[in-house]
Formats: sequence, structure tokens, C-alpha cells
Amino acid sequence: MYWAADALFLWQGLSAQVEAVGRRVLGDAVDRDGFGVYGEVGYLFAALPVAAAGHVGVLVPGADDSALSKRREAGVGFQYFLGAEDAHPTSTALRLGADYFQRWVAGEAHVHQVRVQLEATL
Repeated sequence: MYWAADALFLWQGLSAQVEAVGRRVLGDAVDRDGFGVYGEVGYLFAALPVAAAGHVGVLVPGADDSALSKRREAGVGFQYFLGAEDAHPTSTALRLGADYFQRWVAGEAHVHQVRVQLEATL
């Protein structure tokens, strides 16, 4: 079984998003149950057109003997809207983004990751 819920708020360049997801495995494979919560706040600087965002997330295993580890992450990201006429994300053809985030798992070294993506809106 899988469930998800999310909420998104947009107002004059400001965005806020919250998501929650969960999974319950039925049968013999019960060691992969858990849920996660993710939140992000961002702002679109319309004159540039650049957006910046910060996010946090946590993954919680469903039981003490779960194969999942409790994990936390935090990060920042920037996006540039190429060819934006009015600096609105829905009016652009291309969006170039870069994210840096760090993940923490108890008893393990921190994991640093960088993600770069180019997205085309058709």
C-alpha cells in the first residue's frame, strides 16, 4: 500500500510546498515500511529570471527492524529560465537548474550530492 499527500502555495513569486508519502508492505516483506516528509520554500526573482529554493526532508522507517534507515536531508537550489518572456515558469521553453543537498544517516558519513538538470516545457 502506498499513500501520498501534498500541498502547494504560490503567491507573487513566493512558493511553499509540503509533501508526505508512506508505504506499508503487506506479506513477508514488511521490513521496507516507512514514511517521509518533505518541505520546500522558494522565490522567483522575475526581473532576472532566476529562482532560489531551500528544502528539508526526513525518511522514517516503519519499524525498528526495518531495512530502511532514518535519513535527513537539506539543500538549496537555483534555476534559470532560458527564453522567459515574462519570467513565469509556465511561459518558458527551457529551465536550467542546479541543486546541492546533504543527507545524514545515523552512524554514517554525510552524503553530499549535486544535481544539474535541463528541463524542456512543451
